[in-house]
Amino acid sequence: MTEGTYTTSSYFFSLKTSRILEYGYPIYCCASDTNLQRLERVQLSAARFITGLRNSCPKDIVLYEANLQPLSLRRITNLVKYYNKLYSLDSRNRTSAYFKDWCNIQRLKRNSPSSQVIVCNLISNTVEKRHLTQSIDPSVGLPGVFFHTNLPVEVNKQKDHTTFLRQLAFEIINDIPVDAVKVYTDGSKNEHDNA
Repeated sequence: MTEGTYTTSSYFFSLKTSRILEYGYPIYCCASDTNLQRLERVQLSAARFITGLRNSCPKDIVLYEANLQPLSLRRITNLVKYYNKLYSLDSRNRTSAYFKDWCNIQRLKRNSPSSQVIVCNLISNTVEKRHLTQSIDPSVGLPGVFFHTNLPVEVNKQKDHTTFLRQLAFEIINDIPVDAVKVYTDGSKNEHDNA
């Protein structure tokens, strides 16, 4: 097997398996441990076939060469990714609308993917929307956010951007008033005021 063939075949293998595992995720995420171990063995044998490594080679090396992780490690991260993506779709998607309108968690099957997601509180409402919408109205502003643009010293915001950000950090994080912070941009300091 030549080096170019190995690289191309391993690339297509990882591309196909990632797509298959992403679309089939709701099925294998709620699989029992024995079925998950069987799926791991199938993945490992396919990785051995593609990479050309023998059975005597350790499992971790085979998976590393095939650019794969064990299914048990990918279980929670894929669960979060899948349902956050599903939750971020708008209401025109039937599955997303059904998922958002679900109100009775007791009627879910105990081991279903939906119940695992809801019980573990893995869904975040702050995921990026797939469809671009304007979520901030500039005329209203941001509630609870104040940007202080007046500095006690003359500072060019384009040249001294780090100085401006440093003063904002002092004001916001440490709750230090504007008058208490003096920023010297030229390397000198005033003899009367100690910063």
